[in-house]
Amino acid sequence: MSVIFVGALDDYFIKVAEELITLGVPVTCFLDRFDNPAKKKPIFRNVLDIDARQFLYPEGIYAINRGNDFIPDEKLLRQFLKSESVFLSISDRFSIGLSVLERKRLFHELLRYFYSFLQGGAYQAIIFPNAPHGGWNSVLYFVAKHLGVRTLVLEYTRINDRMVVWEDYEKVHKVPADYLAGLSREEVIGTIDTDLYREVFGTAESEWMKDSNSMNVAALSHLTRFREGALRAKQLMGAAVTAMHRRMTGQNTYDRRPMMLNDPQLEMLTVMRWHRAYRKYRELRSYYDRQAKKPDLSVPYVLYFLNYQPEKTTTPLGGVYEDQVLALETLAGGLPQGWRIYVKEHPRQFSGVLDSVPYRDKRFYDRIAGIPGVTLLPVNMGTQELLKSARATATITGSIGWQGMLQGRPCILFGMSWYSPCRSCFNVKSVDDVREALAEIQRQASKDVELDVLRYLAHAGDELLVGSNNEKFAKRSRRSLDELAERLADGLASRLRVQDVVYEQRQPAPAA
Repeated sequence: MSVIFVGALDDYFIKVAEELITLGVPVTCFLDRFDNPAKKKPIFRNVLDIDARQFLYPEGIYAINRGNDFIPDEKLLRQFLKSESVFLSISDRFSIGLSVLERKRLFHELLRYFYSFLQGGAYQAIIFPNAPHGGWNSVLYFVAKHLGVRTLVLEYTRINDRMVVWEDYEKVHKVPADYLAGLSREEVIGTIDTDLYREVFGTAESEWMKDSNSMNVAALSHLTRFREGALRAKQLMGAAVTAMHRRMTGQNTYDRRPMMLNDPQLEMLTVMRWHRAYRKYRELRSYYDRQAKKPDLSVPYVLYFLNYQPEKTTTPLGGVYEDQVLALETLAGGLPQGWRIYVKEHPRQFSGVLDSVPYRDKRFYDRIAGIPGVTLLPVNMGTQELLKSARATATITGSIGWQGMLQGRPCILFGMSWYSPCRSCFNVKSVDDVREALAEIQRQASKDVELDVLRYLAHAGDELLVGSNNEKFAKRSRRSLDELAERLADGLASRLRVQDVVYEQRQPAPAA
């Protein structure tokens, strides 16, 4: 058996890899974007370390197949059309001036490379620290699925220090309908891990939610400062001058460039792009505010929070519903008479980030506002106020679904999220699915949703692994970094058991 560890391996994930090897898991390859000194430890001496930065830029991608005689035929390429579509959507985030045809060529090069790489390496499993959404790693994921190589995808939850592991991020395994049937609320609580229950229902907000809320506040205040645009442009101009000086003096600026962006005048181009983008965001925020209306909270409504784009929460985890207009049209098509859909934009969509420029325009908001039954809400309306009277929430994959269920509000989900297995989360793919979900939702009371959440926590206890998805959150945990790494490694090792490898349970060191 041979295992690949993929990602940007910070010190925390290097510790997880070290623990896996200690447990007997044969981690034999790193596909990493960082040159981390920790990988020089003796325990990694037999681990092949491949610099994944070569998969980030056209000049690197076009060089990876030198000496590779494998040419995919039409039949094989047709089997990867879905993978190609995902790659094209993801690479929209990183490219300027690259045509669809050019990006298809890049996809073909990556497909050739990873197909040959996995076939020739006798690899049985790949660990992804998060859902692959960097272009190259999404190609690797789909090739692995095609060749029968196991994929273990880590997904951080909104519960402190808890991860889930997906082998296929498109498949939902619902809690069985009869699970813990007949047990009272108190009896179900008695089956839930005490630490897990405290993390969910305790007073401490999850570190992820703290970060998200602070970024949202910053994004909204960011656009209220009149001189912020000029200040930011000045900062970028200074960075551009520094970068050009480095280039003129022969210093490497390779890592400064956004993925797929390959213009020799990049630094100055970035300044001009950001300045234009900032003006666009100011205009778009004003346009959105003029469209937004205060809601009537006395009518039955579904609360829909738009996902920020581009992010993995829509591509790839939203599937076809990365098109959020399509999701809202589908939701509206199944809406009972007299119901409304209240839609609120994600605050960070107005933050001025360059990547997100193509994902919103005036026409986007016009199309949403034109859907029967839909009202755009002021972006600064409070979540708790809106949840209090909502009959349900709807989202592609957002945390609003989980927040709503904690307050007794069922969720309609278009994509794949860590809380998808909960039975009060209705996974929909059509107007008929929406209609059936809303019919069931009308029969539910808040106490039914609460019981479903408790049953989910009881059922998912072994699936919600203790661990973190990056070093930042690991350092902010009440648990030590070593404990988080050890327990995540234990959980991963248990999922990687095969006949010829036996993983021993971690035992305390013998007393001296």
